Amino acid sequence: MQDTLLTNEDFDLYFSSSNYNGAKLLKLARHNLAIVINKLEHIDLSCVQNFDGLEQLTQLKEVRFFDNKLQELPTQLFALKNLEKLYIRTNPLLDFEQVCLQLKSFPRLKELYLENNALEVVPNNLKHLPYLEHLRFNNRQFRLQNEIREIPSFLLTFRQLKALHFEKNPIQQIPSNLFDFAQQQLKEFTLGNYAFNNGLEAKAYLNLFKVHGLKTCQDN
Repeated sequence: MQDTLLTNEDFDLYFSSSNYNGAKLLKLARHNLAIVINKLEHIDLSCVQNFDGLEQLTQLKEVRFFDNKLQELPTQLFALKNLEKLYIRTNPLLDFEQVCLQLKSFPRLKELYLENNALEVVPNNLKHLPYLEHLRFNNRQFRLQNEIREIPSFLLTFRQLKALHFEKNPIQQIPSNLFDFAQQQLKEFTLGNYAFNNGLEAKAYLNLFKVHGLKTCQDN
């Protein structure tokens, strides 16, 4: 069985991010191949809709969903207690308030990417994940744009947060102490299409990068 399912190229699959390989890796996991189950730490499940086998990959630290037409998170995902980084892109049918509650099941989760999901607000239940280090609501493409207009103040209570991104969102309202928070704590920051209220506010934002060394979003 192993000879018919596993080729030499498959040994390198876990370095690939193609959605084809993601589907193939799940197929291999369903056949209990140790080379996949014991070593795989990253998987790209773009466009995949059958997630059987995912529950076998308990060493996974990173999972990427893109355009899966998800209406709820796959039940197989909740077996991955080592998960540290989760991408959910272009899956607008999800109830993200419910998703944020479910993500409490992942005690090691550090990075959450909720890009291009047609979100109009930051989910309020995100406040239950104060241990996040990276949080991104960017728009990476033209369809299904996030349209977030307000940055909620509860994000400023996230004491582990190092990166906060709202690239290409029509931000209109921000907490009064957002720039102080960014200066003191963040290493990466983007504010979207925010129109500054005055020159002092614009200068404070620019100084985050010119004076304090923050970085803008790194493509990922």
